[in-house]
Amino acid sequence: MICIYHKFHWTESYLVHTFVKGILTADMFFLYFLLVSMQLYVVFPLMLKFMRKFQNAHMAIFIISFAVEIGLMAFNQSFVQFVNIHHVPGWVGDLVKYRDRIIITYEFWFVAGALLAIHYQTVKAWALAHVRMIVSILVAGLFVLWGVYFLNRFGFGLNDSRALDVLQPVMIPYSLVVAAVLWIVGMKWQRVSSELPVLSRIIRFFGSVSFGIFLIHPVTLHYVDKINSLVHASLGVHFALLPLWIALTYVVSGCVAYLIGRVPYLSYIVGEKTQPKRRAPAAPLSKAV
Repeated sequence: MICIYHKFHWTESYLVHTFVKGILTADMFFLYFLLVSMQLYVVFPLMLKFMRKFQNAHMAIFIISFAVEIGLMAFNQSFVQFVNIHHVPGWVGDLVKYRDRIIITYEFWFVAGALLAIHYQTVKAWALAHVRMIVSILVAGLFVLWGVYFLNRFGFGLNDSRALDVLQPVMIPYSLVVAAVLWIVGMKWQRVSSELPVLSRIIRFFGSVSFGIFLIHPVTLHYVDKINSLVHASLGVHFALLPLWIALTYVVSGCVAYLIGRVPYLSYIVGEKTQPKRRAPAAPLSKAV
């Protein structure tokens, strides 16, 4: 990923500074996900004890966690994103700047995930029994999402990046419904996958390298964007080419992730564990004779 930094330097001081800063802040594209995951590993034992202690209050925990998350997103959208980090103490500025990689920002998703794991079969049965309702909510949610965007953009006068900020209240219920629909699609596909073996193998392949795709795709996007810039055509043509660029990014990233995953030790980069192949011990001379 560092190859696309325009100000990158192959000097010892720059490499050390970049590496340490990347570890502490995860400011390398989407690597914040890894930093947040490591924070979860630290608090997970406490979360497990909490869930076990309050087994009869899981619905209340879910509702309270959801309300807290909505409040956090509203606070971010209405106040935090407008804070000038140069006019506040350094530690406050760091909290504002790196708020998208602090575990408290995503507390609802970890709580919801834990509760889903505990009550998986019950939630699964409910979801499969209410497929039409969930899909209808998703369709309605799309219109609500677009309405909120236009309200933020033209009603409140926010610039485009702030209007599209994912850390806003509407994204919480919308993302929850999207996750539910994708989960349902996965369960439906599982029932018919054996009837489409070729497509099933393709899906399993990309599923097995999905973590690598997540990490590698910014590099692929960089070069796909360069290819797209070579296409001198109307805006409509560029929009029509979007599915092609998305597919190209996904396929190339998946193949690169697979190849990296086959290299011993280097495979850890994409979340795979491989060891070098060991040669079989040579047969004793007595047996050879």
